[in-house]
Amino acid sequence: GYGPGSTADRAASGHGGHGGGPYACDGATGVPIRQGRTYDDPDDPTEPGSSGYGYTYCCVAAGGGVVRIEAAGTVTVDGSVLADGQDADYKTMAWGQAASGGSITLACWDLAGAGIISANGGSGKLETAGPVAYGTAQSSYAAGGGMIAIYYDATVQTGAAVRGMRITAAAGGYVHAGKTVGVVGEVGITAEAGVGTLRFTDRTLVDELLGNGLSGQVVGVSPYVYEGDLAFNYGHVRFADDGADVTVTGDLVFGGSDSRLEIGGVETRKRTSFVD
Repeated sequence: GYGPGSTADRAASGHGGHGGGPYACDGATGVPIRQGRTYDDPDDPTEPGSSGYGYTYCCVAAGGGVVRIEAAGTVTVDGSVLADGQDADYKTMAWGQAASGGSITLACWDLAGAGIISANGGSGKLETAGPVAYGTAQSSYAAGGGMIAIYYDATVQTGAAVRGMRITAAAGGYVHAGKTVGVVGEVGITAEAGVGTLRFTDRTLVDELLGNGLSGQVVGVSPYVYEGDLAFNYGHVRFADDGADVTVTGDLVFGGSDSRLEIGGVETRKRTSFVD
């Protein structure tokens, strides 16, 4: 089958974050019903990502894999550790949707390096100009991010050791007319794919990488206080634990084309316009 995060209703797959799709709600609850589902345990993720829905199994996008690393000493990542879901491609996958990110679990003495640790969702693909209508062959949606859990000795780990690293469980975006864009709308409303989860031993990596090297939903770090000014130039980060409480003691300045910080709630973001 497609995996637990897939749906047979022309929506992309979920894992740590829900998959994108045409925004349709249950009339009683207001909960979106055409989205890839979330599953797995953010504290100990063990599941791969789910493949994208398609009319045939032969050509669907594959979900991200499972990576588990246990080391007694320092783990240095200067290259890439990837469990990304594949992008959608409706031209070769009948009604093909994007696949969700997989799982990465890393347990070590401490983490070092300036590489990439990634369990991103696959991107949707749209090739017509402007908004498209649900039901056309161009409706290939973006998938949800996966799950990353990194555990280390909090008495040893430093932020400086991972300066320049990127740890990301981002949701897929959209590829349109040869370039990547953030969100696409429809004639109707489109539900955006959700970021996956990021779980750390403590706040050390968050302090170092927030705004420049993280993308995902940070779990288990709330209340969170960032001391000083924060230049938020990279990533889509969400703090959504129950009663999420985030404080920046200095100035908070956003830069970059798609830097986003969300605090509290898990409401699906909706779009009715094309954003480039």
